Amino acid sequence: MENELAIKRFVEYIQIKTVQPQPDYERALTFLKQYAQELDLEYTVIKIDQDRHAAILTVGSFIGFINLQI
Repeated sequence: MENELAIKRFVEYIQIKTVQPQPDYERALTFLKQYAQELDLEYTVIKIDQDRHAAILTVGSFIGFINLQI
């Protein structure tokens, strides 16, 4: 099955308790970090407030510069 790994990862993620009153955000962040490493994605965590963080997974990007000579 072509999407078997993606489905497996999705099922793993939805099994992590991320709802109130006792979410396991640390486990969710750990999962996302490992998945980002597996997919060779950049992983960044930003702090929203004291108790909340957000994970950002990005595909590496190329920033090029144009050298204009006049």
